[in-house]
Amino acid sequence: MNKITLNKSEMIKFVSMIVEQVNLDGYTEEDFVEVFVNLFRPWVKSKHGDEVGKYPMSYLIKKYLEEFASDNKIELQRFYAGDLKKIIHIGREIVRKGTYQLPSLNTNTKFTERFKKPLLFLVDNLKLPDFINLKFDEEMPNKVRGEVVVDFPKMIKSSNSPKSPYRISQKLQKSFEDYLGVEFGSPVHGKLDFYLNTTPTYVGLDEWIKKEFNKNIKKQIKELPLAERNISSLKFILSTNHLKGEIKIGWKRDSRYGEHHKIKEEVRNILKSMGYNTEILEVTST
Repeated sequence: MNKITLNKSEMIKFVSMIVEQVNLDGYTEEDFVEVFVNLFRPWVKSKHGDEVGKYPMSYLIKKYLEEFASDNKIELQRFYAGDLKKIIHIGREIVRKGTYQLPSLNTNTKFTERFKKPLLFLVDNLKLPDFINLKFDEEMPNKVRGEVVVDFPKMIKSSNSPKSPYRISQKLQKSFEDYLGVEFGSPVHGKLDFYLNTTPTYVGLDEWIKKEFNKNIKKQIKELPLAERNISSLKFILSTNHLKGEIKIGWKRDSRYGEHHKIKEEVRNILKSMGYNTEILEVTST
């Protein structure tokens, strides 16, 4: 068997790497209090005798908490908090160091692997427009993060009305419960931690703004007969709550109010002639 010799700096780096691999996701303060309690009294008995180890916990904490932390190489000098917070901190650090392993009901099988085919079926059953794609990431078993990926140029020319990402998330979670029997919660409790980011990731948006909106659409709007007399600015604004965008017209102070509606209708006609859905790419004004 070959031996591997590490110098001090290499050893520190190796230990740090191991420590960083301890995942504490899903555990709460109560779990770290239990770690402390499970180790602290036996430590008192081994260090200060069985008789002292029978003393009230409140007494032992006040007398030996600092020593216990020091023995476990946990820094408390700069930790300004009450005893309970210190206990939680010590318990957490003990687990982080790998000295104590917390129990878990989580499995080693990833949700996206276990339900690969049903997941594809349930996503397909949502009947999403072809410009929406759902992506899932599962770095640790049963902690799934979803992303709504939207092809922006395709969306604003689609005849389909886009569903809101929030509604997509609701329907997907409901189908997980109804068809897969999923319970949502902490993976360490044997449940699924699922989150679908309802802020979409747009593909092609920046390029569309740069090449299409700034160079083409703006140009055609500014060439309208009433544009120079009335329009002060043209801005594209992406909706934060819905899968929509809007072209917002800013009016000059001395613009003619009676011409605003006509100009907006002419802008809509320009967009329609270019194949855009004006219910998704709306025309608004200040």
